[in-house]
Amino acid sequence: MTVRQFLDAFPLAVIGVDCERRVALWNAAAERLLGWSAADVLGKPDPSIPLEVAAEHKTMWEAAFRGETAMQRESARITRDGTPLDVEITTASDDALALMFLSDVTERRAVEGHLAEHENQLRLMLEQLPAIISTYDDNLVFTSVQGAGLRALGVEASAFIGTRLPNLVGEDAPTVASIRAALRGESSMNEYEYVGRWYANRTEPLRHHDGTIAGAINLGFDITERRRAETALRESREQLRRLSAAMHRVQEEQRRLIARELHDELGQLLTSLRLDLGLMRRELRKVTTAALEARIGTMVDLVDLTIKTVQRVATELRPRLLDDFGLRAALENETMSFTERTGIDVKLTIRGDESIDADSATALYRIVQEGLTNVARHSGATRVNVRVEACGGRVEAELRDNGRGIAETEVNNSSALGLLGVRERAFALGGEAVIEAIPGDGTRVFVSLPQLGNGNSATTRVPAPDDE
Repeated sequence: MTVRQFLDAFPLAVIGVDCERRVALWNAAAERLLGWSAADVLGKPDPSIPLEVAAEHKTMWEAAFRGETAMQRESARITRDGTPLDVEITTASDDALALMFLSDVTERRAVEGHLAEHENQLRLMLEQLPAIISTYDDNLVFTSVQGAGLRALGVEASAFIGTRLPNLVGEDAPTVASIRAALRGESSMNEYEYVGRWYANRTEPLRHHDGTIAGAINLGFDITERRRAETALRESREQLRRLSAAMHRVQEEQRRLIARELHDELGQLLTSLRLDLGLMRRELRKVTTAALEARIGTMVDLVDLTIKTVQRVATELRPRLLDDFGLRAALENETMSFTERTGIDVKLTIRGDESIDADSATALYRIVQEGLTNVARHSGATRVNVRVEACGGRVEAELRDNGRGIAETEVNNSSALGLLGVRERAFALGGEAVIEAIPGDGTRVFVSLPQLGNGNSATTRVPAPDDE
């Protein structure tokens, strides 16, 4: 087989031209690729060369005729039906011929173009993503860094490349632990502060196609503004808590003053008035006047009723028992009065009340008072268990009734001022309140407040009127 026969049977398109640049070889593969037969082109200029690359082909032919080393480059051709082709050309010489081996790379160029487009889109996306995407090798050295989050730091990606992460953040940083975990094949998340900015990091293993670990990749979202907002919200809540606590203290102090004035001044005046009426009544008995006697008796009854009303209002404003004898006595009196008014049986259990401070004692008394009021108004219960206990650095109050059970809509009803008051009193002292229905067993109100100290225990049973 001659060289020409071999080239004619070669699977790649082979085109040979003579020194006058006329086609002298056009193998079968060239016919299939470009559409012209050998009979169409032999002895003629190559018709597949577009005008815009003619000078480029002339240069390649001249180099081949000079016997220069084979060149390889990409160029363009056109088929008989006008379809443009991207080709890769390798030049060689065969004595009197300059040879070109053509390989169709149109599809490859299209794929490469799509890949380049996708890579560009990915690059643009990563550059605009409000995060920092970084990769690391098995020595925790940065291998790539990108993302719009770099702008907030005011540094270029090149400042990180080749640097070990522990040298920047320290060996004990959570980000270092996450990268080490990723190199072991584990995923993890953490939040970390770096040069005044907070990042929420998601770290994953970086794997080869066969699944082996090649390194680690970390996606860090800048959450600085969120953290600042959370800090501002916490500070606002703390200010609100302090304001609420101060308002409750002012309110209780006002109630104390009003109750004292009602009890000490108005009560004393009414008592003096009643004594004077009694003296007048005895004096008038010396002169019998039935109508006057009856009128004075009515006045005495009204004064007695007024004294009781003053005592009741003063107690509701601020029970003297709470200030004079403490939380236990105030709660025992409140639950006993509640049973007398409503007929609802109350079991009161108090433990460790000696260690409860004044503000907590006031809050607990009001919470129990409000809880009992809600039981009487809404629950339809016949029994209430009330527990107040101080232990383990906390003080707890719990009310359980056997009524119908509170509905979810009632728990979350912002217009339910009684329940709102329970929550606010607990929150004002840094505590929490839970109000929930117990399936088949009424409603539970639970309040927990921070408290120091330990106490003794005691249980008082307040009977219903029909227990005796």
